[in-house]
Amino acid sequence: MRILLIIHRLLQGGGTETHVMTLAQELRRKGHQVGIFTLGGPWMYKAKRFARIHSGRFTVGELRQVLAANRYDVVHAHDGPGFRLIAQTTVPKRTRVFVTVHGTYIPRLVIRKCVPKVSRFITVSPVMFAYVTRYCGIPSSKVSLIENGVSMNRLQGAHRGKIQKRFGIPKDVKVIGYAGRFTAGKTLLGRRIVNVLTAHANSQKNVWVVVAGRGSRRILKNATRCQVLGHIDNMQAFYSSCDIVVGAGRVALESLASGTPTIAVGINHYVGPVVPATWPKAVKGNFGDHGFTMHNWTKARLQSDIRKLLHPTAKLKRDLHEATRRVQLRYSSAAMARRVESLYLIR
Repeated sequence: MRILLIIHRLLQGGGTETHVMTLAQELRRKGHQVGIFTLGGPWMYKAKRFARIHSGRFTVGELRQVLAANRYDVVHAHDGPGFRLIAQTTVPKRTRVFVTVHGTYIPRLVIRKCVPKVSRFITVSPVMFAYVTRYCGIPSSKVSLIENGVSMNRLQGAHRGKIQKRFGIPKDVKVIGYAGRFTAGKTLLGRRIVNVLTAHANSQKNVWVVVAGRGSRRILKNATRCQVLGHIDNMQAFYSSCDIVVGAGRVALESLASGTPTIAVGINHYVGPVVPATWPKAVKGNFGDHGFTMHNWTKARLQSDIRKLLHPTAKLKRDLHEATRRVQLRYSSAAMARRVESLYLIR
């Protein structure tokens, strides 16, 4: 098939951007011809490795020309600006249209306006499935749940010392990592988490904190035993260098897939350590990222969970291993691409 993925900007480190490029790479691996329609962005150089890039004006006219010139079988939009283009563009009859709803930040009206054009809506968590069906009024027969996928092979076997050596962190310390975007509504959450982590590190003799993510160096400064790394392309090395990772959504998934004990906390939910007991809650809300209401959590709770993971019991070690096993079975990017590919064949 000839498949065109639509995303407004290819910014660094975002969950939607990573999802689009992971999907493009898997579809290309399966033999499909993949294009990406985008305004551009810092990750253009990465996307060019496995997709044909259509960049320039992100307009209805430009999209119409791309569709006419390239005879795409499938068009698949992934964010609000892309949804708006879909709603306003006359798509050739031979072309099937899909949209993936990644968060409740996409207005309900924008989603509804896509209905006449869309073959199927895709949601990435049970919470998002409920948002699209219950709150946006889309019939459940037109909505599919396909959770995010992460590349398992890419996340295995990184050398622990890369981050420590690069940033001068002692080898014999415990490292707590936080990764997230310090943009828009997520900055306050990031600040709060980092403040808790650094307070914990300062109360211990052998604990350091590392912080990664777009915008982190603009918002935060290095402190005693807290190293702010900024955007990291090689997140595999980041996860492997941490004894614990704190994060939500894709960060939590990738960290778990790499075998690192993970505390899931996002803008909407505090899941805590991801273990079998918290697994249903983690899955429902995309590991803390999705929810209809914000749930409060305390500094004491996060610090207590950190202590448990830094000094795990034998049972907790088994539970953490089981969480990694579940992620590796359920959230592989190859499995995600197979399910998306099967939807593309719907008439």
